[in-house]
Amino acid sequence: MKLEYRRRQGEVPRPEEYFDRFPQQQGAVAGVFSGASITHVRDERTILSDSQPEVPVDVPLVLENFRLIEELGRGGMGVVWLAEQDKPVKRRVALKLIKSDVLSKDVMARFEAEKQALAMMDHPNIARVLDAGTTDEGRPYFVMELVEGVPITQYCDENKLSVDERLKLFVPVCKAVQHAHQKGIVHRDLK
Repeated sequence: MKLEYRRRQGEVPRPEEYFDRFPQQQGAVAGVFSGASITHVRDERTILSDSQPEVPVDVPLVLENFRLIEELGRGGMGVVWLAEQDKPVKRRVALKLIKSDVLSKDVMARFEAEKQALAMMDHPNIARVLDAGTTDEGRPYFVMELVEGVPITQYCDENKLSVDERLKLFVPVCKAVQHAHQKGIVHRDLK
């Protein structure tokens, strides 16, 4: 409530202020500042959603040590790219870049909080944050492990999996979601 009051007063609260004040609730704090659409639920957990209408984004082909190859998806405040890292190691990664048409202090704070929320996750079925930076134009981005494949529903349909096979496949997903929940994050946009 205080956060919303501060925003209405024209302030731009930063997640770091709240990380320091509530060290045991960093996941919930990060969730409040993250995502384009946020819904509060009981016991300080947060539901995150990035689904917003598509908006064109202008990007350079190269960001520092990363060459953008193709767009993988987009949400309310960012676009995720398949990218190739050149230094210090060569590898393919997912790079999320904030969209230029939504660049504001508030959006940048939410983007930072999303990055911090992901960085807190330590689970084999959740993509890790590998790097972060800012473009020459001041647009923040962060780099994650690339998770290749098709959506789980498509995989199940294409392989004609039975209900039991689908449930077995879903167990690791549930464990990853449980890990996020333990950190105070509930994300509605699982892929």
